[in-house]
Amino acid sequence: MIPEGTFVDLHSITHLALGANPFYCDCSLQWLADWVKRDYVEPGIARCAEPHNMRDKLLLTTPSSAFQCKGRVSYDILSKCNACFTFPCSNNGECEPIAERQYHCRCAPGYHGQHCQYMIDACYGNPCRNAGTCKVLEEGRFSCHCPAGFTGDRCESNIDDCLSNKCENNASCVDLVQAYQCRCQAGFMGEYCETKIPFCTKEYNPCRNGARCVDHFTHYTCECVLGYSGDNCTVNIDDCQSNMCQNGGTCVDGVNDYVCKCPGDFAGKFCEIAPMVAMLYPQTSPCQHHDCKNGICFQPMGSSDYICKCAPGYSGKRCEYLTSLSFVHNNSFVELEPLRTKPEANVTIMFSTEQENGVLLYDGQNEHLAVELFKGRIRVSYDLGNYPVSTMYSIV
Repeated sequence: MIPEGTFVDLHSITHLALGANPFYCDCSLQWLADWVKRDYVEPGIARCAEPHNMRDKLLLTTPSSAFQCKGRVSYDILSKCNACFTFPCSNNGECEPIAERQYHCRCAPGYHGQHCQYMIDACYGNPCRNAGTCKVLEEGRFSCHCPAGFTGDRCESNIDDCLSNKCENNASCVDLVQAYQCRCQAGFMGEYCETKIPFCTKEYNPCRNGARCVDHFTHYTCECVLGYSGDNCTVNIDDCQSNMCQNGGTCVDGVNDYVCKCPGDFAGKFCEIAPMVAMLYPQTSPCQHHDCKNGICFQPMGSSDYICKCAPGYSGKRCEYLTSLSFVHNNSFVELEPLRTKPEANVTIMFSTEQENGVLLYDGQNEHLAVELFKGRIRVSYDLGNYPVSTMYSIV
C-alpha cells in the first residue's frame, strides 16, 4: 500500500518503476491512478493484482471510478503490511514484526515456544536425550521415558548390543541403536561374516572388460587386457595422452587405440594430408586470414577469394549483422545490446498469443519507445523529452 501524498514533494518526477509491484487496487489507491494521469507521470506497466475484478488491469488506463472498496479486505492482504495483524502470539505474548513479512513473539514470564503456547515447567528445554519423552512429576521434578536401545536417567547411554553378538571369522562388532553390525575380515561376507566370498566364480567375478580373475583365498587380483587398468580393470587408459594428431586434429580415445578427427579438409590417419587449396596455395590461401564474424570461411573451387557462410540469424558479407531471433517458450523474453552501428533500424515482429495484453518491445530509459498489446490492439508510445508522452493505437 502506498500512502496518499507519498510523492507530493517530488515536483520534477516523470517516471515511476512500478511494474514489479502487485497492487491491491481498491479505493485507497484511487489517488495514485488519478495522480499519474493528472501530472503526466509514466508508471510503466504497473498492473493490479487484487481484488479479483481488477486483476491485470493497467494503473495508467483504468478509469478512476473502478477503484472501489467493496467488502472486507482479506487477512492475507492486511498481513502484508503488518505481520502481527492476526495476533499470532498466545498467553499475552507481544508480537514484533521483522523482515520478510515475518514476526517474533516476546513471551510473558512463565511461557515459551514460537507462539508462547507452552508453559515453562520441569521439562522445559527437554532434558531427555536421544528422543526420550519427558514427564513432569511433583515438586518440580521430571522423569525420562527412553526409546528402545537407550538407558540412563536422561536416556544418555546407548545399550551395548555387541555384548551378545554372533559375528564369525574374527569379524569386528560395531554397536548401533538396538542392533549391531558385523564388519567382516577380507574374504568373508554375510550378516555374521559366516560365508567365504567365492572369488572368480561365474556368480562372483569382479573383474571387468575381459580381465582374468585370480583367487588368493582372502582376496583376488585382476589381470587386465591391453587398454584397461584399475583394481577391477574398469578404467579405459587414455591413449590420447601421447597422440600424434597434426594440424589441429582432435583426438578421440578408443580401447588401446585412438582416432584423429580432422578439421576442415585435412585428411589422413593423423590429419597429416593438407587440403587441396592449401597445397596449391600454402601461404596465400585467403581462409588462412579470414574475418568471418558469425560463420565459417569457404573458398569456392577455382576462386582466389573466399565467402562467409553465415550461421542462422546472421547476414552480411562478413556475417556481421543480426537479422532475426525467436523463442517459443512462455514467459520468455530477449534482451539485446543497444544499437551502435546506425542511428536508425527497422524492427519486424511476428507473434502469436492468446493474451489481450502484453509488452512486445521496449527500448530506452529517459526517452523510451514501447510497443504493447493492449486489449487486443497494438499500442505504440514514445517519449522524445517533450511531455506528454505520445501514444498511437491500431485500428484492429
